[in-house]
Amino acid sequence: YLLYFFSSNGSYTVFSQENLIQQSNGLSIIAAVSSDIHNSEISKKYAKLLISEGFFGLIMIEVKLYNEKFYMIEANPRLWGPSQLILDSKMDLFHNFAIENGLLDSFHASEYLQGVNYLWTGGIIQDQIEKKNVAFHNYSPKHFFENYHKWILSDILNRDDTKQIYESELN
Repeated sequence: YLLYFFSSNGSYTVFSQENLIQQSNGLSIIAAVSSDIHNSEISKKYAKLLISEGFFGLIMIEVKLYNEKFYMIEANPRLWGPSQLILDSKMDLFHNFAIENGLLDSFHASEYLQGVNYLWTGGIIQDQIEKKNVAFHNYSPKHFFENYHKWILSDILNRDDTKQIYESELN
């Protein structure tokens, strides 16, 4: 995904995440990592297009790489899914949105962290209960389980403020 915030003055910020594991049938993202895809030329082309159309606000653009070329799959004028990854990797999208809409007064600079993991084990559990298989994208089950001890540290529901939700999804 390319994750953008466009200000009403035409400026923008952009970051990206690489989706590695997804629920069956193209549903929710289970595992992702903050990436550098936003540094590619395609990111600038989509930004130019959206600015020329007068778009402002938050938007996620899903892209797929095929034969060394990116293709847009969809564009959603909202950020959904791994919002915790946006916070953990210090993407300033929500912060810029809050400033633009008068919710905050000042900008807080932070350095983007590439390679930050996002995991939602609840998605794996849901697919297991429904006897469906999760989809791996440019990643393997073997690699996932070899590194599971690292992934579990980033599980969005294994946090102090979400323990009850986490425990309910395990049952």
